[in-house]
Amino acid sequence: MKFPGTSNSCAIVIPCVSEADRLNVEVFAEFVGDIELTFVDDGSGDVTLQSAQSVSDRAGSSVSIR
Repeated sequence: MKFPGTSNSCAIVIPCVSEADRLNVEVFAEFVGDIELTFVDDGSGDVTLQSAQSVSDRAGSSVSIR
C-alpha cells in the first residue's frame, strides 16, 4: 500500500503530549526515509508542536502533524 502523495509504504504514528524535551529533531529527520511519520499532538503545554514542525520542515512531505 502506498500513501497518497508519497512513495512510502509504512507509517508510524507518534502520540505526543509535552514531549519537547525528548523529541530529537535531528534524529527523527534522519530516520524518515521509506516511511511516513505522523506526529499527533494533543494540546501540549510546551513547544512539542514546534519541535514536530521542525522535523516536518527538515524531512518534507514524509512527516505530517495532526
